[in-house]
Amino acid sequence: MRAIKIDPVAKTITEIELAQNPNETLQELYDLIGCDLVELVQLDRGIIMAVDEEGKLKEIKGGFTFLGWGTVIAGTGIVLGVR
Repeated sequence: MRAIKIDPVAKTITEIELAQNPNETLQELYDLIGCDLVELVQLDRGIIMAVDEEGKLKEIKGGFTFLGWGTVIAGTGIVLGVR
């Protein structure tokens, strides 16, 4: 499964490949984001973003937002498309 990784600390946006098995993908998201609890945020119909549920409770090293969105995401985000 292709995804987009937004890393505000490294200031990069990269395309990544995730495992096809949902059980493996969840652990992979934990590892990529660097968290213990993933929150899924709906960006649009069929597009979600996985972020650290506790991101704003930790020491914030970087964050991002989308133009006109208003909500700030603390830490790394993984954008996923669903069909």
